[in-house]
Amino acid sequence: MNRKTFIMYLTFFLPDIALATSHREESFSYIQLFLKTIIYIIIFILVLFATFYVTKLLAKRSKPFFKSKYVEIIDLINLGSNNKIVIAKVASYIYILSINNNDTILIDKMDLQSFYSRVKEDRSLDKDLSDSIKADKDNISLENEFKKILEKFKLINRKIDKDEDKNEEDD
Repeated sequence: MNRKTFIMYLTFFLPDIALATSHREESFSYIQLFLKTIIYIIIFILVLFATFYVTKLLAKRSKPFFKSKYVEIIDLINLGSNNKIVIAKVASYIYILSINNNDTILIDKMDLQSFYSRVKEDRSLDKDLSDSIKADKDNISLENEFKKILEKFKLINRKIDKDEDKNEEDD
């Protein structure tokens, strides 16, 4: 970078640092410039942290405004930008709803007890599936081991065949 582009860079993009002192000050000090830069960086970082924590605080405080006495959202699944499936608890019933921009459709309505019994069944099904997947992984690892052993035998057989061919040629 030549001197002219460096001076242009300093005057256009960093005017405070390029001047580095006020017009009232008689002397110029690199230490003051360094300290001012550090202070500006610290202030910038503090502002970033303050905005982060204030938005978190506002989110926590606004939660009660959006909470309902009678409806509890158990689960919500986004199926794209405009489609959702919502599982909501109202009194002693569970409603499974499909919501999009134009309408809301009731998919299913069930008692609270039957819903939780189905959830328990599904969890046991998930456990059975994960156990069978683990068993399949064990079988796959055993199969890979057998393939490695078979490849070793093939290599040994090739060496033996080469040695036999060499011996036949010598005879």
